[in-house]
Order: sequence, then structure tokens, then C-alpha cells
Amino acid sequence: WKKQRLRALGVSVVEHQSDYTSAVTAARKAAEALPSAHFIDDERSPDLFFGYSAAAPRLVEQMTERGITVDAGRPLCVYLPCGVGGAPAGVLFGLRALLGRHVWGFFAEPTASPCMLMRLMGAPASASVYDLGLDNQTVADGLAVARASDFAFELIGTQVMGGYTVSDAQMLAWVAAAAAEEQLRLEPSAAAGFPGALQNAWRFPAYATLRARMAHATHVIWTTGGTLLPDEEFTGLLARAAYAPLPTSRNPCAAIRR
Repeated sequence: WKKQRLRALGVSVVEHQSDYTSAVTAARKAAEALPSAHFIDDERSPDLFFGYSAAAPRLVEQMTERGITVDAGRPLCVYLPCGVGGAPAGVLFGLRALLGRHVWGFFAEPTASPCMLMRLMGAPASASVYDLGLDNQTVADGLAVARASDFAFELIGTQVMGGYTVSDAQMLAWVAAAAAEEQLRLEPSAAAGFPGALQNAWRFPAYATLRARMAHATHVIWTTGGTLLPDEEFTGLLARAAYAPLPTSRNPCAAIRR
């Protein structure tokens, strides 16, 4: 449906029989041959990275209107869906630039595509989820990336509080819950933040010394899209959610304190 929407707007869509990283590499090479092209992508484009950071003053304005303060005793915890890493890194960069180190960012990735989590845990820039035997296949198409943005990691990696992975079943369940309880129309990628914020993040021993501050923290779940979903696509997601069993064990997850 996304390809159809682009074509309806007059965009030429070029498809590659591989993954996100390979497609971006091919597109960048094609753009280099065009004298009038300005190439923008999530891997290493400052334009896009700082464009995402522009979301920060909008959130700060909303928090100010609600009288929400961010300081050592009242941290701001932000749960950000992460694919290649440009979007969550840009948002976190902007928030920490405005509010300082008491903004705690957590990156959420599909269990099949934890490329940024690999980098946060010390993997080299060349590391790919395929190296772990993962297939990079997920219902969260916006997060299906095998190799993280080194540009984003270099700018924000040391400022990320932690990361965790989310199963397809969990994302679908939260798509359905958000629709039923809050009338939100989300795609699976946009629902990745919910399990960390509401189920798992503060169970881990790494955060034991920080739990006392959670009673006064502000938690923001970043939902990245879904309002443009065609009705039939959204109905299909809700139907899949009804038949997607939630895992009984805790998420595969890593807690990384900075």
C-alpha cells in the first residue's frame, strides 16, 4: 500500500530483491550519477537526522503546557521504535540538547532485526543481524533493518539508556490495544515502544538503583505512524492480532545503562 500511495503521487518506485541496506546502497549509487540529485536516507544523512530532532521542541512545548518538569528526580523516559537508527537517534539527540542528561532514551527493535542493540552492546559497525542467524523478517516493515546507521550510533550511542526487542505478536497486540483503548490507528512499527514502557523495562537488575525515581518519571511512548493505513490494511492487522499469541516468557532484551 505504501508503494501504491507513492506511485499515485507520481513517484517512481524502484524495487530491489534484497533488504533495506542493499536498497539504500543501490539508490545512493544511482543518485551519484545524477547531477541534480540530493540523496537523503536514514543511514548517514545529517538533513534527515536533524529533521527528526525538530520533533523535540514540539514535545517540550506540550510538556511545558502540562507543567511537566524534567530533572534529576523526575527523568523523562522515551521509548523509541528503532530500525536503522536515524529517527530515534535524531529525536533523542534533540530532546537531550534541550532538556539535558535526564532524558532517558530506550530503543525498541523487532526480535528479528536488533541491529542497533547489537551496536549498543559492542558489535562493530559492520555487524549485521544475519551474523546472529536472524532472518530480518518482521511485520514491522519500518524497522526491518539488518545493519545499524553508524552515523546515528556515533552521534547518540553513548547517550542511549537501553534497548530491548519486541516480538511481532507483541506489536500486533499493542496495535489492537491502542485502537480499542485510545482509538489510535498505529502500524506495528509504531507500537514497538509499548512493551518496554508498560511491561518489561524496569524489571531488569541493571535498573535496580533507578527504580525509586520511576514514581516521579514522565514516560513517553513514541508512535511513529499509521494514520495513513488503508482501512483494509488496518482491519487485517487487527485480525492478525486476534490470532497472535503473546509469548509467555520475558522478551529477549538487553538493559544498557549509561
